[in-house]
Amino acid sequence: MINFKKPLFEEHFEAWVNGPVSPELYRCHRGSYMIEDGHFGATSVKFCELDQSEHESIQVVLDRLGEMSGASLSELTHKEEPWCKHRKGLTSRERSTERITPEDISDYYSLPEVQMEHPLFMSHEKIL
Repeated sequence: MINFKKPLFEEHFEAWVNGPVSPELYRCHRGSYMIEDGHFGATSVKFCELDQSEHESIQVVLDRLGEMSGASLSELTHKEEPWCKHRKGLTSRERSTERITPEDISDYYSLPEVQMEHPLFMSHEKIL
């Protein structure tokens, strides 16, 4: 999102208990622990419609974060401002449909301190 100045897909994210979730994508793969090509069905994410640089950005994210467990990813997101901002006032187990805006995501991941410390940016490439 940072490099392209727009989201790569239309689905929104909400501040769920265990981290940011796209409800539409969640419904597509609920109960699955490994996601493979073609798994998302008829969502707006049409991999073939992405250009080469968008494909490469997604691949970098998968390479950097794809081996992390769900628990590790959850722990990581619980420290990040976009999720924290939209969980304010809620208990740790309270459900929420509060939307995390694309602007919140872009603003956070554009911060120099985030780019210096986040696993996604360890080699300091701009990849979102």
